[in-house]
Amino acid sequence: MQGILIADKDMNMVAKMLGEDGYSVTITDSVSMMLQDMLKKVIKVVLLGSELDEIPAAELIPLLKKCNKKIEIILVSGEASLPQMRKVRSEGIFYHALKSNSPEDNEEIRQAVLSAMACAVKH
Repeated sequence: MQGILIADKDMNMVAKMLGEDGYSVTITDSVSMMLQDMLKKVIKVVLLGSELDEIPAAELIPLLKKCNKKIEIILVSGEASLPQMRKVRSEGIFYHALKSNSPEDNEEIRQAVLSAMACAVKH
């Protein structure tokens, strides 16, 4: 089963949707649990919120890449400035999706996960 780690406390609806799609989904709201899951589980894709434990995503992305260079990271956040987006893109995210509030909006995340999984399998 292909593993997805959701590192954000507000993506329960997304976690449920991806679980229904047949993915093994782990959700966490702490950096320490995120790292533990990255090292102990077979995680292919990480959905990362804009911050975790008050640490900005831009600082967490390089840490995730050190745990697993082949991991695909989808940043799910609100609007960000152009310099902030350049920084996270240079760190190696797969995709940036805006945080959604409705099931219809989650289709973008579903499609991004599908694409990220296809890329992760190729590695």
